[in-house]
Amino acid sequence: MLFLALLGCPRSDDGPPPGDDDDDDDDVTTGYCDGLDDGGYCDGLSAVQCLGGEIADTEVCADACVDGACFTCGTASVSNEGPLRLVTDPGGSGSRWALVPLEVTGSATLTLDGPFEALDADDQPLTGEIADLTLWLRATADGEGTLTLAPIEGCVGDPVVVALRSGPAPRLAGTVLPGPPGFDDSGDLFLSGRPLAVDVPVARFPELEGLAFDAWLVPHREDWTDGTLSGVGAIGPIAGQVGIPVDVGAAPEALPFSSWDVVADLDRDGLLGPGDLARGVGSPAILVAGDLTAPGPHPID
Repeated sequence: MLFLALLGCPRSDDGPPPGDDDDDDDDVTTGYCDGLDDGGYCDGLSAVQCLGGEIADTEVCADACVDGACFTCGTASVSNEGPLRLVTDPGGSGSRWALVPLEVTGSATLTLDGPFEALDADDQPLTGEIADLTLWLRATADGEGTLTLAPIEGCVGDPVVVALRSGPAPRLAGTVLPGPPGFDDSGDLFLSGRPLAVDVPVARFPELEGLAFDAWLVPHREDWTDGTLSGVGAIGPIAGQVGIPVDVGAAPEALPFSSWDVVADLDRDGLLGPGDLARGVGSPAILVAGDLTAPGPHPID
């Protein structure tokens, strides 16, 4: 008696419990919803619909009863079981380019551990029970953590755990070396007319190895609101593959210096968007210097 009351659907002793001998034919059985508001309730695996203090319908659930309705548990899965590597957004938490999409199939209870947050398509925080959606992950600081998709209450099964790591954006720009390590991205200053390449480091993003992307050099801008990569002075798109340095030609002319941002457009849509990699948002990625021995624009006295 007390057990059933805690479940939200107490009953008297003048008949069988809800769900027994009920053929889901919407017959009204009196006496089991006395004092309860209209709506659905769970009695174990039975979903009970109360109307006017009477049982309007019952259904015995195969998997679970949740909030007065039968629920098919299923098995939650994700598009990428990681570990996922996110970049710490230097432009502030409002920059969508720093989001990483994760497709979730099935139903689960979402929890996050570490300096990460999950958002829906409207940038609203996601927690608790979710089902069949794309969530967007963002790093709030450098660190490590996990995303866990556990079976919802009433269901059984193994949770899906995705390891998450975050850190600053890779440098991306550098020069190709004839021997190991094969690519030098240690500097931010380049000379105009000298070879320049873009590389997405596989050691840091192994899950991206082999992925085709477009490399872009964009004159440094303070405002990336629209995310458009093409524009006056932009160099790209230059097709490449993650794991292989992409030759973008000679560094641009500069008198005496010019500032550039570097983008690996992973979805190749011509925009700096969620899941892409960028260096320079917030401050320039690289500086290009012209011929510092050439005469300047002013006469010498």
